[in-house]
Amino acid sequence: MPIVKVATYAMGKVAMYPQLELRQLQQMKQNARKLFDRNPGNEQRLSHLKKLRYNYERSKLMLKSLQKVGLTDSENDINNIVSHCGRKSYDG
Repeated sequence: MPIVKVATYAMGKVAMYPQLELRQLQQMKQNARKLFDRNPGNEQRLSHLKKLRYNYERSKLMLKSLQKVGLTDSENDINNIVSHCGRKSYDG
């Protein structure tokens, strides 16, 4: 597991997804399906935004899980996690 992934994903630092755009595309798909379907990029963008939302929510859940066992967003804790995966240390 790459160190950057632990420092970012597991520690809840995934960037917030564009909630408003996701909501607008979902509403357009539901309420104005013909307009939504005219642009094939809408479905691709909607799918991408859903993946971003999943990554964001998963990252927050991972952070909560780590906090429950007493780990924090510190270099020491990240290094402890990474050391179990056989990687080099994390330097912030």
